[in-house]
Amino acid sequence: MEITYHDFMKTEGGDKRVVVRNRPSTSTAVIDGTNAIEWPIQKCLSISDVSVSVLCLPLQQSQEHILPHLTVDQRRALSNGKHIDIDVLDVDEGYVTWEMNLKLSNSSQYHLLGSWKANFVNRKRLKAGQKIGMRWRDGKLQFSRIG
Repeated sequence: MEITYHDFMKTEGGDKRVVVRNRPSTSTAVIDGTNAIEWPIQKCLSISDVSVSVLCLPLQQSQEHILPHLTVDQRRALSNGKHIDIDVLDVDEGYVTWEMNLKLSNSSQYHLLGSWKANFVNRKRLKAGQKIGMRWRDGKLQFSRIG
């Protein structure tokens, strides 16, 4: 069963369509064609995201969806300004995994450092304005282009 809701009052400044698809014992919200449950960390790439070897991750989403999966020692290292090694898995490319570094920058955002530009931006031809999704699953930060 699929239910579509429309924002007729245009309270968000424009039309917004939310589609809810119900499956047996599962409810999944799809917003603007993107599954927010499937990809809880979402980001529209900026010019700096695609021009340097650092991806800036949204602070609140990272705290909610990455940090709970890290060990106490890993969280302590991040809070002390150190980087930690994590595996980043590209689910669009047949499950290719790259080792990268995660670091908290000035307590304002997390940075994914290392081979971001070479292994993701260049290989996938990512451009500013495209949307990516990330999730922590099976001990890895999983990545996909979602828009």
